[in-house]
Amino acid sequence: MGGMWADLATLLRSAGLGVGVPAVIWRAEADAIRYAHDYELFVAPLVDKTVSDPAVRARVHASLRSYSVKASFVIHAYAAMTAVAYAAPVAALGLAVTRLYDDLLDEVDNQRLDERLTGLFRDDHFESLTELEQLLRVLYDEIQRRIARPRTDPFYAAVLAVHGAQIESHCQRRPGVDLETIRRVTYAKGAAATLTVFALMRADMAPAEQDLIRRLGEVVQLLDDYQDARLDQQVGVHTRATEGDLELAEIGERLRRARAEMRAFYGRSQSRPLIGVFYLIMWISFLRRRWPELGTSIRLLSDQSAAHPLGVLVLPGNNIVISADMRSRR
Repeated sequence: MGGMWADLATLLRSAGLGVGVPAVIWRAEADAIRYAHDYELFVAPLVDKTVSDPAVRARVHASLRSYSVKASFVIHAYAAMTAVAYAAPVAALGLAVTRLYDDLLDEVDNQRLDERLTGLFRDDHFESLTELEQLLRVLYDEIQRRIARPRTDPFYAAVLAVHGAQIESHCQRRPGVDLETIRRVTYAKGAAATLTVFALMRADMAPAEQDLIRRLGEVVQLLDDYQDARLDQQVGVHTRATEGDLELAEIGERLRRARAEMRAFYGRSQSRPLIGVFYLIMWISFLRRRWPELGTSIRLLSDQSAAHPLGVLVLPGNNIVISADMRSRR
């Protein structure tokens, strides 16, 4: 069994992954400001038009802005690695949809939203029952308008795969769910979610690259489960981390294997920024796992432009429906 010192040893043993970290930190404040501006430019107007209640609207902005800024570091690093233009509007919109989708499915009384959303993602009938559901549709429709791709593009298959995995993940709330099921669902969620957001940047992604991104996506999901182990345990969500089947050492090993794959596929120097971002996330996940109160002690410097980079990355975001300390999933 691992512990704090074993995890720290893993981070030190994996230090070679962090070659790109200094450059990420050097640009972090400017990038955070840029990503927050992207949110205000491309997402905020749609929220303002759709959500009528001022209190709800403020909560939506806080949640979507925080996640959009944080996750944009990853998407931008992917775009740089693949030498494709960073599509700021699509990135901001896609991350807003990701967060809103997760938060809506966290609701206890969601009127079988998961089933109805299948219609939306299949380009079929979808009837929104609340303003937040309507906002999800507005944001998703805007993404489709901007990317203007045929339904055969891998992005659409990835979206449906994410939704299918999310529906299957309901089993993680059942007492006694077996470990093999948890492992399968973990891979499915992580693989599809990461492929979806990266596919926003790259049209017609080749099958070989899709497979690579799916494997990286599992690492992303494992990091999330590792850092949220205490929260998940409190609310009865079963993950590999809550079941004692996941340690940071495994995540470090998987990320080192991913680095080798990405170097072979994209090039050594090209893959450095994204690997650096993920190594930084490993450290942040370690801090949030071992000192969960750390995030809430970091004061955000500005609500309207950007938080301090450390706060952006460490501070847990609030769910639109419930606050961070009460949310069931992040």
